[in-house]
Amino acid sequence: MTIYVLPNHDAINKLGIVVSKKFSKSSVKRNRVKRLIKEIYRLNEEEICKGKSIVILWKKNVLYDKVSFENVYHDLFKCLKKANLLNKEEEFNA
Repeated sequence: MTIYVLPNHDAINKLGIVVSKKFSKSSVKRNRVKRLIKEIYRLNEEEICKGKSIVILWKKNVLYDKVSFENVYHDLFKCLKKANLLNKEEEFNA
């Protein structure tokens, strides 16, 4: 997972999620990954700094069998922490 962040001039965050066809030709599998990321973001939105445009790129070299809520959750948390987007250093809610 890769995250790109730019400041915006709003009081809210804008989120974009990209899962390429190289990950899976099946739109069902790609959309499931997008739904997982959206839900994890929604559950933890208050812990993320406001006023950012965030684009999340899903890597193509991940096996679909390894995609679970817990795995995506930990990967997203690690990326947000590395990008200094968390309001506090505590782990956000699962």
